[in-house]
Amino acid sequence: MLIDAGGFRCNVVDEGSGDAVVWLHGLGGTWRDFAPQLDRWPDHVRCVVPEMRGHGRTPPVAGPLSTRELAGDVRAVLQVLGIRRATVVGLSLGGLVAQVLAVDSPGLVDRLVLVDTTRGASRAAGIVVRLMARRVRARGMPAALAIVDGVSGLAGRRHRSAAPGRARAAGVAWQRRDLAGNDPDVIADGLLALASHDPRLPIGRIAAPTLVVVGERDPVVPTRAAADLAAAIGGARLVVVAGAGHLPNRDRPDVFDGHLAEFLGVDLG
Repeated sequence: MLIDAGGFRCNVVDEGSGDAVVWLHGLGGTWRDFAPQLDRWPDHVRCVVPEMRGHGRTPPVAGPLSTRELAGDVRAVLQVLGIRRATVVGLSLGGLVAQVLAVDSPGLVDRLVLVDTTRGASRAAGIVVRLMARRVRARGMPAALAIVDGVSGLAGRRHRSAAPGRARAAGVAWQRRDLAGNDPDVIADGLLALASHDPRLPIGRIAAPTLVVVGERDPVVPTRAAADLAAAIGGARLVVVAGAGHLPNRDRPDVFDGHLAEFLGVDLG
């Protein structure tokens, strides 16, 4: 459903009732990033998936994006929905947004789950990401799709997922389809938001119980980067999903859901 939140229109999937779990997707994604979880999660848990500006059915908004601005969007959505406290699950770019939310609005975040994300890009990585953004803005969506294909190829050559070949192919297909529906300027702005995220964000202040999850064979986020993230958040628990790539919730949904359900104390039946 489309709702008015903080001066912009946001498409939100809102299912179930009870304690809320907010799922924040990655760059170029949609609510479908979490389709396996939404299909399995019990009705007594309220699952809320806001789509980022320019993603899915959420219209783009003129101007540059930042993780702090995107966190503000999440706050606005939750206020409209009457949600005062929630578990926040952030995937990739959504994980950076979730960190900002937990630091800036600690009363809002009951528990925090960070999936295949980092503390932020290094200086060298930031330069590479900015070059990617420039290429996407100049050449359009073919350049953005080439990034997905490049990552998928790297995963195939060096970090092969444990998921069956047909499942991997289907995963790449839906990812390309969702990405292809975006405006190249939105993708470029998202890449710049990734590059500009401040790695000095004081995540050591995060008091919410935190679970950090990473795919063992993620070609984008190395296991050591996820371990560094967990270490920087006092008391955070690190889980490495064996054989999974950058989207462990889709590569190995049963394993991912098991860890998440245990952390949240939810019975998936």
